[in-house]
Amino acid sequence: MSSIFNSARKLIRRLSVFQATNKFAPLATPSSPFRTTEGPQMFLKRFLGAVTRNPSPDLNQYDEWFAFTRGRFLCDEAKEISRRHVTFDMKAAGSKHCVHVQKFPDGMFNKVFLMTMEDGKEVVVKIPNPNAGQAHFTTASEVATMEFARNVLENPVPKVLAWSSRAKETEVGAEYIIMEKVTGIPLEDVWSVMDLEGQTSIIQTIGEYQKSWMSTTFNQYGSLYFSKDLEDGKSVTYTNSNGDEVVDHQFSIGPTVSRQSNDHGRADISFDRGPWSTVEDYMLAIRMRETTCIQQMEQLPKSPLTLPGPYVPTRARKLAALKIDSQLSKYLIPTDSSITSSHLWHSDLHNQNILVNPDDPTEITGIIDWQMIELAPLFTNAKMPEFLSYEGPESDEIQLPEYPDDSEMDHVGKQSARVLWVNMLLAAYFRKMVSIRMPALYRSIQFQRTSSFRLLTYARNLLVEGETVYLSIVANELESTWPSVPGFQLHGSPPFPVQFSAEEREEIENDVANWNHGVEYLSGLEQSIGVDLWTERGLVHPSKYEEIKKVLGEAKEKALREFATTEVQRKALVEGWPFDD
Repeated sequence: MSSIFNSARKLIRRLSVFQATNKFAPLATPSSPFRTTEGPQMFLKRFLGAVTRNPSPDLNQYDEWFAFTRGRFLCDEAKEISRRHVTFDMKAAGSKHCVHVQKFPDGMFNKVFLMTMEDGKEVVVKIPNPNAGQAHFTTASEVATMEFARNVLENPVPKVLAWSSRAKETEVGAEYIIMEKVTGIPLEDVWSVMDLEGQTSIIQTIGEYQKSWMSTTFNQYGSLYFSKDLEDGKSVTYTNSNGDEVVDHQFSIGPTVSRQSNDHGRADISFDRGPWSTVEDYMLAIRMRETTCIQQMEQLPKSPLTLPGPYVPTRARKLAALKIDSQLSKYLIPTDSSITSSHLWHSDLHNQNILVNPDDPTEITGIIDWQMIELAPLFTNAKMPEFLSYEGPESDEIQLPEYPDDSEMDHVGKQSARVLWVNMLLAAYFRKMVSIRMPALYRSIQFQRTSSFRLLTYARNLLVEGETVYLSIVANELESTWPSVPGFQLHGSPPFPVQFSAEEREEIENDVANWNHGVEYLSGLEQSIGVDLWTERGLVHPSKYEEIKKVLGEAKEKALREFATTEVQRKALVEGWPFDD
């Protein structure tokens, strides 16, 4: 225990020095607690269970190359499998110089292979699934984003060796990216055994990368491309870290490829995908996107959070929320231009996308997965890196937490308290670092704790979820705090623009209560079967599939008995039950 307190004391001293000098005090290099006899491997954990083949006269004979083989889906399995099946010519992808092919276990949006060439060099081949995003744009933007991050921002990004975003123009028969294999292992493999000094070193380095993203401000919102890959590609203009305006003819800003603009059927709907010149136009396009999709989709997507039946979502309710958003949005958008400016931002920094040196885990060797990156307002992307997330009380404090009183805890309780304290300590360290080195990013993080931000966030996904909570926040929180919204004074200090009748307020409260009831039921169901039903569409090991499906069938019958008190509720639950094929 003394070692953890010693590390914490060093951490506090470093923060004090950092606050005074804006530089970190040097630390003695910690001895690495991690040792491995394995050679560095990219996606080390994803190699487990991988399909390995030596070349044969016909590399295309293996069905597992093209199919999703990582598990089975509890939610709409046939559709989910088909969205992850892609056919291509493996011989063309591998070329005659390839002597060994290894498939990584399937990701949710891509197929990835490790290929070994005759000279022993290894390359990674990435082929997007149909559900990855819009054809051409998804791959073209990913490669351009990687190039910009690698060469302009000087981030440790894999070098792209060859690629094609036009499936019909290549012998492979599919879009692909061939890139260098990064030497390193996932941060996930070593994070829990690193000491505090090593962990804070990683946080510092990630902070440097985030600072590089903040140092480059674009003049539009959208996604990044090579100019040659857009029909009317205009040179990108951005302001660099020196404050100089740069016109770069190699790159252009084009339509957004963000995950939210493509998921849940949005990829097949025509709407304004950008680029946009102002944050107001960016937010307006999101509202029009959701409106168009709600109006045009044959069937609304199933809720990922709540059981259908207690609350029955309708197009009318969703469109009503969007109409209110049209009245409120301009008041909710921050007026601080430093947090509405456009930046490239890797918003999925979980510990599998950060690769480190196995012999010195404090050294980051690569950041991977630059797919679906959007040049967006800083306040929409700014958040604590995913690898610092934890289960426990949230805080926006920058002061280091005190160690809990564990005098009456048993051994297991003490261990749990210690782990939580360390996680909270690291999160506070990150916030403190950001508040000093990147104050605009810190202001963005603070804004994310406001009702204004929550409303802007719910409005982005009303096609799928959130109209009940959105309306509840407007009715119960926003009206009482109206003078404090960002644009109140800018737009002339107007009266609250939304009025609810007593009947409407009662309906909103009933909808929220029913929605919460459904959320609690699904949450309890997840806990009882031990499966995250929505993060990966209820992906389970094949050996568990039939057993869990049986349990879900019984849960459906129980839900019908408990919640289907009207024919409308029964119909909604039967048609919206997410676990039927």
